[in-house]
Amino acid sequence: MRIAVSAMGLTNDEMISSMNRIAEAKADIIELRLDFLKEKPDLERLLSERTSIPKIVTYRSALEGGKNSNTTEDERLDVFQKAINLGADYVDIEFTSGLYKQIKKISTSLIVSYHDFNMTPDIDMLYGRIAKTNADIVKIATQAQTRTDSLKMLQLINNVYIQDGKPIIGICMGQDGIITREWGPVYGSYLTFASMDDKTASAPGQISIDKLRETWRNLKLI
Repeated sequence: MRIAVSAMGLTNDEMISSMNRIAEAKADIIELRLDFLKEKPDLERLLSERTSIPKIVTYRSALEGGKNSNTTEDERLDVFQKAINLGADYVDIEFTSGLYKQIKKISTSLIVSYHDFNMTPDIDMLYGRIAKTNADIVKIATQAQTRTDSLKMLQLINNVYIQDGKPIIGICMGQDGIITREWGPVYGSYLTFASMDDKTASAPGQISIDKLRETWRNLKLI
């Protein structure tokens, strides 16, 4: 069961410090949240650090929770393509942006993602639409308004895992969505996201990597 933790910082130096803390916590994957940066991403440097840990290059759009509203789509596309050219393990591009259509993949795995911070829509239909793209991995993250939303997400993950075989990341955000972070990988989610601590969560309802592992140990899942 894979755990990804987001590295965040206002500068490249801060981002690398965050990466080092994540590596020390023995996360399986580091997500580089480039939209948090207040300076130009130094991709050569960021991708050359902690090379033993796979990295997801994420430059989230403002429409789906990104922190840099001044970035143009052309700038984001350039960053994604540069990351691919440098051999990034993964890039995460939003389905709504359409930028995934314009990249030229080499060996990098493409995550095509969808985020809804207000509700959980028809996720079965949404999965079907994203799965038809050139995505190697489908990611769906929605706000859980009730625990039922989380159960629907777990069911989707399990159905895709058993019937489709395409890698999927499914998460419900918010308090009612915590169950998807804990149980998603058990049902077949490619990974789950955790934070370093309660102060550094990158999405609503995200729990720390230590708490997540403690829960898994208590449930005898690891």
